[in-house]
Amino acid sequence: MNEDFEKSTGEIKKIEEPDMILMDSCPVCGSDWLENYIETNLTNFFFPVSEEIIHKVKKERFTLNICMQCSHVFQTNIEKDLLNLIYKEFYNHYNLDTSIEFQLIYRERTINFLKNVISAGENQKALDIGCGEGTYFSEFRKMGFDCYGIEPSPKSEIAKKKNPDAIISNEFFNNCDTNIFGTSFDVIMMNWVLEHIEDIEDFFDKLKAYIKKGTTLFIQVPDLDYYIEHNMPLFYVHEHINYFSAQTLCLLLKRKGFKIIDVVQGDSPALLVAGEYMGIEQKIIVQNKDQIIRKKDFIVNNEALKAKVKKIISKNEKIIFYGIGLLSFWISDFCLSDKDKEKIVLLDDNSYYKGKMVPSFNKQLQFFPDGYDLEGYTVFITTSPVYHDKIKENIQNKFTGHFQIATIKNNDVIIESC
Repeated sequence: MNEDFEKSTGEIKKIEEPDMILMDSCPVCGSDWLENYIETNLTNFFFPVSEEIIHKVKKERFTLNICMQCSHVFQTNIEKDLLNLIYKEFYNHYNLDTSIEFQLIYRERTINFLKNVISAGENQKALDIGCGEGTYFSEFRKMGFDCYGIEPSPKSEIAKKKNPDAIISNEFFNNCDTNIFGTSFDVIMMNWVLEHIEDIEDFFDKLKAYIKKGTTLFIQVPDLDYYIEHNMPLFYVHEHINYFSAQTLCLLLKRKGFKIIDVVQGDSPALLVAGEYMGIEQKIIVQNKDQIIRKKDFIVNNEALKAKVKKIISKNEKIIFYGIGLLSFWISDFCLSDKDKEKIVLLDDNSYYKGKMVPSFNKQLQFFPDGYDLEGYTVFITTSPVYHDKIKENIQNKFTGHFQIATIKNNDVIIESC
């Protein structure tokens, strides 16, 4: 009816186009030799949220390209409104950067890396871009640094209260056209930041105002190599634009004038890289065919894993997903029917999420008391492998009955009876 009316009146109805960022060249090497890597519908946030906003969590179109020159994987067709929704509303429910479980795995590792790379000394300045609640300021102070931070979220106020001697600015780094502190820095830290950056070229252009020859740049990002090595099929999320491996991140830093000091990888999903600014940008042309093949094969192999997971879940009526991690959402988005989702119980030890709703499943997260009988259940551990041993120990000590524990390893589902 509306269509006919519009035709008869000659009215032209304008449809608002989403505000998009289109990526047509590789952020790492600049090549325009790109191929489609992943194109799918993907849930737009992967951690529990309040019941009031669960209706805003839905599937959105998602596309990744792979650079056929250097093998870098990155998001294309980025929708800015979606990113704003994720950062302004959903991230209020995201606490991994300060959770006990997260810090047990990453904090000591990160601090040790910092100490190995940075020399302590007086009258030195450290800048943490995306400092959050100021988690690492205390470590920089111990090494004799004056602390500065940039944090766009409300966490900047928490950082200021915890670190009254630090100078902290509440804004997005990419929105700053000049050096907002009026000084250069001896150390710059970017912890879980670079994967979110929409315009890498612009970011490093602005970074030049804060660095000098000899500045140490410390970066921590998710490690695509780790996800491939451990067959973790859902390594991608809407808010992450870039998916670095050690090879591609080091290539980017060299191109931007940094000498690589140290790289740590393989023991967790986090890649740690430190570089020293030498002041001379390099034009580097490299074709990494082996990495391109490896990254492409990873996507193909995931199809076989889907079939194995579907088979196990379809033939078992009592299923628990233990630990809210990306693996649980990969299974939900790509392996489960609505009927399967209804029978799955979602458990986690993180009390921060108590009472919250789990996206993709649209059901509440559960917390079973000690001694709960898991007789006949198959318990999938659905978090990163770095947590598996601890979670398995918790399950075996906390619950009773005869049950199975299932983990995904080497592109297979490993089932152990307890």
